[in-house]
Amino acid sequence: MNRRMTIVTISCLLAVGCAARSESDARSIDRDDVPFGLLSREQGVGDSDPGDGVLALYYVGADRLVEVRRSTPGPEDADDALESLLDGPTDSERADGLTTALPTSGIANLLDAGGGTATVGLAPGFSDGLVPNQTTALAQIVYTLTAVPGITSVRFSVDDRTVAVPRADGSLTERPVGPGDYAALLSTSPP
Repeated sequence: MNRRMTIVTISCLLAVGCAARSESDARSIDRDDVPFGLLSREQGVGDSDPGDGVLALYYVGADRLVEVRRSTPGPEDADDALESLLDGPTDSERADGLTTALPTSGIANLLDAGGGTATVGLAPGFSDGLVPNQTTALAQIVYTLTAVPGITSVRFSVDDRTVAVPRADGSLTERPVGPGDYAALLSTSPP
């Protein structure tokens, strides 16, 4: 009797567990709920070699940060990401209205990217008027570097000394900053 009851119970559990819910109509899902990369315009199934990667760079469009994806011949790398960001938008991206708050390629360099926190050295003139919109410039760097696998925050320094940087809310911090510190500057619509 116990054996028969066990078999019946298992059969019922399997039947309930295998039942699939069906929907008769299509439904919209929020853009933020779509799994990473499926909405990318530049990459689709079979578009890349196994060693290729995609850099997510953040530029300025309509006073908000806008993500731009660029293919790279190797895996995502923090040095390549920062260098590409500092090169500025391509002609095509500029034609689409994207700009940058970072004035020159010598304004920042990657010092370290270990332990989940990237350390970026800023040029001594960064806070002395060389960069008029520091908060947006820092946000571009933070979003770009934290898009690289393994990096979750960014620490800034000048002459090897940690410096306080402005966050989107206007406060200053010497701690490592992440995307959440600049969320108010991120565009929620595609470029």
